[in-house]
Amino acid sequence: MLKKITIFVLVLLLAVPYSHSFALNDKSTMIFADGKRVVFNIEPITEKGIVYVEVKPLMKALGATLSYDSKTKNWIGKNDKYTFSFKSDSDQIIINGKKDTINMPKIVGGSTFIPVRMVKKLGHGVTTYYNRIIIGPFYKTVHDDLLDVSWEMTTQEVKTVKKEKIVSEVKDGNETTIIYQQKIGIFDFPGKAAYVFINNKLESIRVTIDDTSFNTNYKAYLDFNIEYGELYGWAYDYLKWNDEITKKAYFKVYGNDIEGMISAAITARDLKLFEYHDYHDTQVSFSFSNVGSIYKPHYITLVLLSRKDVEWRAVEQVDTP
Repeated sequence: MLKKITIFVLVLLLAVPYSHSFALNDKSTMIFADGKRVVFNIEPITEKGIVYVEVKPLMKALGATLSYDSKTKNWIGKNDKYTFSFKSDSDQIIINGKKDTINMPKIVGGSTFIPVRMVKKLGHGVTTYYNRIIIGPFYKTVHDDLLDVSWEMTTQEVKTVKKEKIVSEVKDGNETTIIYQQKIGIFDFPGKAAYVFINNKLESIRVTIDDTSFNTNYKAYLDFNIEYGELYGWAYDYLKWNDEITKKAYFKVYGNDIEGMISAAITARDLKLFEYHDYHDTQVSFSFSNVGSIYKPHYITLVLLSRKDVEWRAVEQVDTP
């Protein structure tokens, strides 16, 4: 008898002001090209509502070669779909032999910056979502607050784009784990995000909140339940009972008191809540359980994100904080 947990406890969320849970903690502009975070040496800047970015990293992310002619002072870019050229001190651009205009590029820290929407003139789709600018195909993963990075980024690339405080960095053979302090969910719970790299390529992210109380972790679980449902599509919550006899006993005792049953069963370590999503290049699962004892409970909401082709260890198997 599996039912949607959200239906059971929707009244819990109605008791608090609701806002988008993935409103980003870091307010700097993020650029995604073909679903992947673009790493810049200098952060994008905004002037009079126009976002400017370093031209070299952006063109590399779009698969275009870029060169500079010191004699003509022209930047020249091309790929299999277009060729373009422009000067840093001009609002003129030539695309496939035709003249057009853009907001004039800028020089910042010795690097040439272009208005990011210039790429629309090159034929790329551009959309904006909060402080994320998305170039190219739409992937739902770029709307996920916990995925402000991309799979296979290096440790240095992640350190470049992440603005949160590093709590620790541990190396063990070919595996490196960097843990960041991070605010989680609509309630901005203080938490930690562990980024795991294999052979210097990002493969998974493990997120927990610092609070170990039942109410806080239950709220966090419901937050992820609703937000990931809206983002990736609704899925059934799995009530992971220890066995069928235990499950029947709880339903017999608690009847329609679902919240009371969940609280008692999780505290007694007879139950875990679990949900899983699979989208594009990413696997997401999250769970709520007691990893302490009955007399000294340690409640934990755990979110695990990983690259899809990575060997998967679902979070319902994780039994330690």
